[in-house]
Amino acid sequence: MKTINRVVAGACVTATVFGIPQLRADDIAKSLANPPVASFTGHATEVETLAFNVDGASVGSVSSDSVCLWDPLTGEEAKRLPSGVYQVAAFNRDLSRLAIAHSFHYEVKNSFKGKLRLIDTGNGETLWSINPHGSWDKKFPFPPFVTAVAFSPDGRWLATVGSVTRVGGRHGLAGGVIRLWDVATGKQLWEKDRLSTRVEAVVFSPDGKHLVVGTAGAGGELPEPGEVRVLEAESGGTVVSFSHQSVSKIAIDSKSTLLAMGGSDGTIRITDAYGKPIKTLKAHLGKPGASETDPTGLILGPQKAVRCVAFSPNSRRVAAAGYDRTVRVWNVETGDETNAFPFDAPRINAIAFSPNGLYLAAAGGDEKKSGTCLVWRLEDL
Repeated sequence: MKTINRVVAGACVTATVFGIPQLRADDIAKSLANPPVASFTGHATEVETLAFNVDGASVGSVSSDSVCLWDPLTGEEAKRLPSGVYQVAAFNRDLSRLAIAHSFHYEVKNSFKGKLRLIDTGNGETLWSINPHGSWDKKFPFPPFVTAVAFSPDGRWLATVGSVTRVGGRHGLAGGVIRLWDVATGKQLWEKDRLSTRVEAVVFSPDGKHLVVGTAGAGGELPEPGEVRVLEAESGGTVVSFSHQSVSKIAIDSKSTLLAMGGSDGTIRITDAYGKPIKTLKAHLGKPGASETDPTGLILGPQKAVRCVAFSPNSRRVAAAGYDRTVRVWNVETGDETNAFPFDAPRINAIAFSPNGLYLAAAGGDEKKSGTCLVWRLEDL
């Protein structure tokens, strides 16, 4: 199948070439007016993690082959470290520490091995390495899994979320878990493991007092909605919990008053901190007829999932990206799309605003080509 972008009677028409969505006509106009200021192509494999440091002078990115620190205005590489096989990773605010979680399931030997590592990015030294899962109850078919990690703003705590081995609900899928760790020692501080489905997303509030998590939910004959929980970070106590569609990614604004939740249907839903709906943004398209699977092989649904979402530092903009080769930015108050940046890769895995809000970085790639990171300057903030 091959079609082209065109505008008919002033309307925008989306094009598709070999099943891959292309830029719409209005996207092209926006992107030509604001090309990237820098690009970094130093990764040999798909980039999964991206972050600015606290003063915006450096960006950290992670792929399965390397950890790189580079200049966001020039794309010049400053440091490179090996990363090793991993599922998820996160930097602390000054990029001095990197947490990496990875799990291995050996079908032949029927054995399981998992690690959570803390790495000093200055010298590449592993400061500690632990098993974040505990024992695997072999009565259940699925191994435990870490799907996301996040540092607290002060760097003292590390949160990990994912799945446990036992069934979480009537749907027969793995239940979800949230764990908090002491960064200095690697000691587990608390655990909540009674969520009905796998926890997909985790973020700390800007003051570090709360954790916000979102679960995948379940479809099929025994559906179960996703869930969003706001917890006290120090104790793990639940402040508020509300049902939501399947949550793939979640962000909290700088004032801790708004949540932005990316879903598997390609929408971004903005609510207040108690789950009251404010806006729903619809944009991401995905590959027609294709399905996304998680690392365990579970089919998540059509490839429309929002793979990353972030608020600008002043809370006026929200950005998101997924499978449609475009990073989109919206005005939170009006819901209007303000920017559409093209990204020549089928998956965009991470986005980040600079601390001053003037720049937006995105990273991604695919399994067959090297990873890519792009940086754009934002106007009219």
